[in-house]
Amino acid sequence: MNTGKYLGFFIVLIAFALLLVSGQTNADQYAGQTIVFAPDKTNEKPVILSFQGKLYQRNATFERLQKRGAEPTREEMFVINLVETNRSGTEEQILSLWKPSERSAMRKQVSNPRMFNRNRSLYKNIKTSSFVAMVNYGDFVLSYVEHELRGAGPYLKMYPLFVSGKDVYLSNALMGDFFYEKIASQLGDYLASKKQK
Repeated sequence: MNTGKYLGFFIVLIAFALLLVSGQTNADQYAGQTIVFAPDKTNEKPVILSFQGKLYQRNATFERLQKRGAEPTREEMFVINLVETNRSGTEEQILSLWKPSERSAMRKQVSNPRMFNRNRSLYKNIKTSSFVAMVNYGDFVLSYVEHELRGAGPYLKMYPLFVSGKDVYLSNALMGDFFYEKIASQLGDYLASKKQK
C-alpha cells in the first residue's frame, strides 16, 4: 500500500469530518454516523470518518421507504420526485429542481434535445432506486442513491442537494470545493463496495 497516498487520504478525511461536524446542520433528524475504512494490512490503523447523516439498511428502495409508515424526510421526498421528474417531466419541471440562481446556466443543457432525450432514456431505464446514505455538508446534503438499471446492473449516483429553510434544490455550487471533490467520489466508491458485499 502506498503510505503517502494513504496518509493524504487520512488527512483529507479528518479535515472533511471536522468540516461536517462544524458545518451548519440542515437535516436535524439525521444522527451522528461513523464509517470505519479498514486498512488492507493488519499493522495499519483504520481511518474513521464521523459525520451527521444517515446510512441506510440494505434494500432501502423508494417503494419500501414510502410504504414503511414513517414520513419520508424532505430530502428523501425531493430525490424521489427528482427521479420521477427526470423520467417523465417537462424541461421546465426539470429546471425547477435546480437552485433558482443556477437555472439559467442549466437551461442550455436541459433545452438541448439530444441531452434531454439521453437523460430521459437513462432515467426510464431505472428498474429500482435505493437510498444508500445522506451526508450533511454545511448548507448541503449529499444524497447517495443506487439505481438498478435494466441490462446494466447497479449504478451509484450522488445528488448534491442545497437546503434552505423548507426548500431543497439540486445544485452544482460545490464544484471546485476541494474537500467535496476529494471526498464525494471516495465515499461513493466505498459505499458502492459495501453494497456489493
